Amino acid sequence: MILDFLAFLDASFAFKFLGILGFLLYAVGFAALQLQWIDGNSIAYSCASILAAMLVLVSLTADFNLASALIQIAWIIIGCCGVARRLAKSPKAECIVSNDNAPAPRTRRVDAR
Repeated sequence: MILDFLAFLDASFAFKFLGILGFLLYAVGFAALQLQWIDGNSIAYSCASILAAMLVLVSLTADFNLASALIQIAWIIIGCCGVARRLAKSPKAECIVSNDNAPAPRTRRVDAR
């Protein structure tokens, strides 16, 4: 019985397991997006999608499908471009790059009565 279980846990099972994890990450991320738990423009959503695509792509080494591989590669490239663009536009990135364009601090107007 134990030998049967160990035979089940071969290398192809590991790749299939990674594919299932990728699917779950896709599904949970999309559900969270639809339920408005996360923002579709967030870096977290993009990173989750990129990781899911990478897991599915690795799983394809066990049972290759060209169309699926191309979709995953495109998803990874597009997701990385989106993350890079968001990071370049973030206020923290602007502060790191240059402090010359920083907005002037707001002052509170005090009424003299």
